[in-house]
Amino acid sequence: MLFYSISPKTRFLKRTWFDETVIFLIDARETHLLSATCSHVLAAMVQEGVSSDQLVSTLGEFVDDAELQEVRDLVDKILITLCSMGLIE
Repeated sequence: MLFYSISPKTRFLKRTWFDETVIFLIDARETHLLSATCSHVLAAMVQEGVSSDQLVSTLGEFVDDAELQEVRDLVDKILITLCSMGLIE
């Protein structure tokens, strides 16, 4: 099982207002607006690495089984996005 965590090499600043989060990647000098769900996934990785299954379980707590595949697809997209930014590995 693959675990994802915040890259120790990536330095970033994070600011959250209500349900929006903005991150500034210091070395890349890039700013990104994250969705509330994406921010939640990133926050889950601050303390320790998590697997995609753990993220699906956490985010899928309040949906029925029929919607669980949609949650899994969303988590996969978020992980790809965060990896492409260099935030996680």
